Amino acid sequence: MLEESGGELGDVMEYEAYPEIYADLANGRVDYVINSIVPVNDLIRERPDVFEAGQAVSGPGYVAWPMPKDSPELLTYITDFMSHLRDSGRLAELQEKWFGESFDDPPTTPYHLGGRVPRNGWYVSHHLRLPPSLGGNFL
Repeated sequence: MLEESGGELGDVMEYEAYPEIYADLANGRVDYVINSIVPVNDLIRERPDVFEAGQAVSGPGYVAWPMPKDSPELLTYITDFMSHLRDSGRLAELQEKWFGESFDDPPTTPYHLGGRVPRNGWYVSHHLRLPPSLGGNFL
């Protein structure tokens, strides 16, 4: 995805924890941080004057809840519940409230181990960068 848009990753640095990375980004010691969209949105909500989201650098990711194989009733209940939330618009409302954005195309059927992963997903990884006013730039 990044290569297709003409971007380059650059040098990779490893950190023990995200707070250290965010501090280094804010202080200009790194150019960007790659994380999934939910923590990126949380950080932007907390410090909009310092951080903003950059371009997506990966395809969709998935959130799942394991279900016991011997409990088809539970799987049906959860599938029906998630379908109700999606169809009523409540899922989008909850995503907006807790994740900072809603995701238009969540999976509609359960994923079974050994099965094919659906093409639509819950989130996309983004890189986090400083706004241009603070010296940030796109890849």
